[in-house]
Amino acid sequence: MSNVLLAYPNIADSGTLSGGSWAAGMPLSNLQDRVIKNAARSSSTHASATTFTLTYAAAALVGFIGLVAHNLSTAAKVRFRGFGSAPPTLDVDFTSGVLDSRFTCTRSGTNATFVGSNGLVQTAGANVARFEYDPTTLLCRGLLVEPTATNLCLRSSDLANATWTKTTMTATKNATGPDGVASSATTLYCSGADGSCKQTVTVAAGTFYVSAWVRRKTGTGAVYFSGDILGAGWGANIAGSIGSAWTRIKLAAVTATNPQLGFRITVPTDEIEVALCQLEVVCHTSPIETTSATVTRNGDLIQATSTNFSSWYSQTEGTFAAAFTLLGAPPASTAALYSASSDSTHFVGASVSTARSVEFDVTNATAQAAIGATVVAADTLSYIASAYKVNDFATSLNAAAASTDAAGTLPTPTSLTLGQQSGTVANNAAMVLAKLRYWPLRMSNANLAAISTSTFDIAADYDSGLLDALPAAYVAATTAAQRASLVQSTPHKLSTPQTLRYWRCDITDAANSAGYVQIGRLMVADTAFQPTYNASYGASIGWADRAVVSEADSGAEYFYERPKYRVFKAAMDWLTEAEGIAKVLEMQRTLGTTGEVYAMFDPDDTTYLPNRSFLARMRTLGALETPLYGVWRTGFELKELL
Repeated sequence: MSNVLLAYPNIADSGTLSGGSWAAGMPLSNLQDRVIKNAARSSSTHASATTFTLTYAAAALVGFIGLVAHNLSTAAKVRFRGFGSAPPTLDVDFTSGVLDSRFTCTRSGTNATFVGSNGLVQTAGANVARFEYDPTTLLCRGLLVEPTATNLCLRSSDLANATWTKTTMTATKNATGPDGVASSATTLYCSGADGSCKQTVTVAAGTFYVSAWVRRKTGTGAVYFSGDILGAGWGANIAGSIGSAWTRIKLAAVTATNPQLGFRITVPTDEIEVALCQLEVVCHTSPIETTSATVTRNGDLIQATSTNFSSWYSQTEGTFAAAFTLLGAPPASTAALYSASSDSTHFVGASVSTARSVEFDVTNATAQAAIGATVVAADTLSYIASAYKVNDFATSLNAAAASTDAAGTLPTPTSLTLGQQSGTVANNAAMVLAKLRYWPLRMSNANLAAISTSTFDIAADYDSGLLDALPAAYVAATTAAQRASLVQSTPHKLSTPQTLRYWRCDITDAANSAGYVQIGRLMVADTAFQPTYNASYGASIGWADRAVVSEADSGAEYFYERPKYRVFKAAMDWLTEAEGIAKVLEMQRTLGTTGEVYAMFDPDDTTYLPNRSFLARMRTLGALETPLYGVWRTGFELKELL
């Protein structure tokens, strides 16, 4: 058991709240509303929606932080961090599956596909951003950005068509495809040894990228898939890569004239199902459905312009960080992960070469910096952090020591483009962009290396670590109904009070059945007072019932029920002089009977912590007395705030 804790005063209202995504009628600013029922509600349970930052005009002393009256689930985690330097002014987590309102998507046509949240291949409408999901885990990988591409393979899902040549192979378009649509895929049945199905694509010599969605229906024998039957035979056996679920198979680049792509099944009566075969010249991109003619899908133009750019970008210094997965090499060296630019010769950005080499570039009419060139593997999540300032450029890829350049001027960008330096979508990088952050300051080289990792952030000056929103012992000792009837809060006393300007709260609660996170009040205090000697025996905590009872002439009673509140009464009989004057008297002067104080009967008791801790006000101001020399005492009564 530890001594009573009283945290005060609430200084949350003197800072500025930002970040996350919150309902219009229940905004983040409601955390600074003393009426706890006026809560803030997130737009979703995604971590990018539930995070927020509290920024003070100057560094503020903080000893206690708490979330009051929340709906967090028993699986939820909360993390409080303090920073001495500014938080990012642009903080976009594309794995939320929602395009940040500062960005617009331009793409004509309605044949752009992606793997949706249900694991099926879907088609996006014109000018609709695509978010790619893992077909197995169903987790969002991020924003899909691709160049213009053409599928040269005809009848991409109808291998029963005469365009495909079959030898001891029966093809029937009767299977449910990776899009979940009946008869949208073809069943290939091997009717004799080494049955095959192939198509010759008449095209000039070049380098081609071949892919298809495949799953096994029956059998266990070898299955071969090739993009150049004449040049390299039937290629590799893909039997170990396919199973009962749809899998997209991507072949290594093929250099050929009039390439032949096709399948070979070695064991009679074995069957596979095939859909969305593709042969293209850019790199492996999302599936493009074809019938009797080739089909082109237009590229994605994702941009932030005007005040959606200038509101967060600094023309004098800054740091970008991106978490990305390259899908292949771009068609031209003008591709970029991101590019802050005014035109094709004035930009700051991370570029991608045709060899999948990623570097940080600054060009102001002429090249000012081109540093850190490193080849990145396709289909692999990578991280880059880059900083700029006049005569001071640096970049780090995947936590490597920063590459630097100490000479150069800066352009004056007017927009941010994802995938391109100058908005020519035909030359986009093919990628899935998971996260993008920007700080309006030149980060240190050490911080760049720290950011370009899975942590994707600078080191905090204070970090609570992941905290249980509700103590595990308390959850085990209660039922869901009991927890629902009690105001739930997550209090945290800092191990050491910190004087910092920026405080960030991250909430992880994807399993919340409500579909959102709701918080009634933010409590931030500079003082978390625990007396040397605990409150005297006889301290009490109880419920006060505000119900109104009316009695009729007949003796029948009628009830008007109102929410109950808790009352905490205690005497502190063994205070030191410093505690009595500097803590108790100061608390009374600061709070009076209206100021907020967070009371914890026993901070170490996790089993009953939510029952015996709450946000309150002082109902009475007890006098400070000196019953013995050097000993001070007082009594207090705290009423829960609703």
